[in-house]
Amino acid sequence: MTIEILPVSDKAMLRRFIRVPSEVHKHDAAWITPLMMEREEAFSPKDNEFLRRAEVRFWIARRDGRDVGRISAQIDPLAQRTDAERIGHFGCLSAESCSRRDGIRGNLDGSGKAGESGSSSVGWEVA
Repeated sequence: MTIEILPVSDKAMLRRFIRVPSEVHKHDAAWITPLMMEREEAFSPKDNEFLRRAEVRFWIARRDGRDVGRISAQIDPLAQRTDAERIGHFGCLSAESCSRRDGIRGNLDGSGKAGESGSSSVGWEVA
């Protein structure tokens, strides 16, 4: 059960990235799939000023030929405190639970509660 991490490199991969939460939460009766058109606009540099100015990367996690998670990383030049320090953020997190016992799907913290976080503020160093 190896997990493969795929960088999003084109429009087709971005569409897959956008659809990952719907795949992850498809068995959750409370999940309501967002409007695809709205999500595509949110992830379009043409429509989203943040994506035009920030350094942003997206990845998809695959296991056994299925998309099972996604994550983004971004560095916003407007959020930097000094030229020497670059602070980044992770976001767009959606993934199957690490524990698949009892068929429970959820978030990465293992709580078993299905959900997607907006963004988590985590600093990292960039060389």
